[in-house]
Amino acid sequence: MPERNILIDRYGRKHDYLRISLTGGCNLNCSYCRPPGGTDLPGETGRQGLGDDELIRLVRLFAGMGVRKVRLTGGEPLLRRGIEKLIERIAGIAGIRTVALTTNGTLLDGRLPGLVAAGISRLNVSLDSLDAGRFREITGADFFPSVWRGIETALAEPALELKLNTVVVRGINDHELADFVALTEDNEFTVRFIEYMPFGDNHWQPDRLVGWREIARRIGEIFPLRQQGRQGVTRLYSVEGFSGRVGFIAPLTGCFCAGCSRLRLTADGRLRLCLHDRNELDLGAMIRSAAPDAHLSGAVLAALAGKVQGHGRSAGSRADGPGVTCMSSIGG
Repeated sequence: MPERNILIDRYGRKHDYLRISLTGGCNLNCSYCRPPGGTDLPGETGRQGLGDDELIRLVRLFAGMGVRKVRLTGGEPLLRRGIEKLIERIAGIAGIRTVALTTNGTLLDGRLPGLVAAGISRLNVSLDSLDAGRFREITGADFFPSVWRGIETALAEPALELKLNTVVVRGINDHELADFVALTEDNEFTVRFIEYMPFGDNHWQPDRLVGWREIARRIGEIFPLRQQGRQGVTRLYSVEGFSGRVGFIAPLTGCFCAGCSRLRLTADGRLRLCLHDRNELDLGAMIRSAAPDAHLSGAVLAALAGKVQGHGRSAGSRADGPGVTCMSSIGG
């Protein structure tokens, strides 16, 4: 019998993927993500984060409605205490097939075996430069050696699917494209280039955007790329003879809204249906008001019925619209 999924919006999009921010806090201050020099997150002051039991209740609810993949994000999710036990509980929920983790990699070294044992099977590590000095300029911290040790540890885990995420910003790191692709020659992971998006006070400017077609063209001048199809929102390519793959994620110049299957849960329990839409359902508040599961699921379906068809962002859009906020406050 086909599996039950009732998380279908008015455009026929089936939602089976839940991204959960475990914390709005982060030990980096990446320029494309958070306000320059700032550590406080807009909209987070005074809000109570979800406890483990509350989070597990919501994952069970979403699994019963059709979610099959959970990705844990942040901020930096490894800052959350007891994350290994939380992963184990999520992995044990009926219906959940995949538990994935997105991290900046600074805290991976020494902890990865425990994370894999708990149930993590897919790992995304954010890495925007292969140069330690430039890494410091982008992130505000000298953690490049720690991140690289974490990546090497991940490569030694044969059952772990590893991806490196690189946000490309013109004049900052776009000259490193070929260096990142060269990593896939001997390493069986995917390097994914992500278009620079406008968020809050990240001072986004159109001339800093490098569209995915330009990225692919510039790489292709050095390494001939062969198309490998799509995986979710990622356009996949490979270089002949290389062990890994190259991916492109294009939210601005190659909008993928028509195939969106994602739901996002903020660290304080607000459900966001689109990264660029500030309309949210406060499930955390509903839980604390003793709402029964039937009320929660009904509210989720009602919210999903109003999901927008597309985020309306384009290569010429700016960061001052009503639907944008700090990336680390909503889990990416």
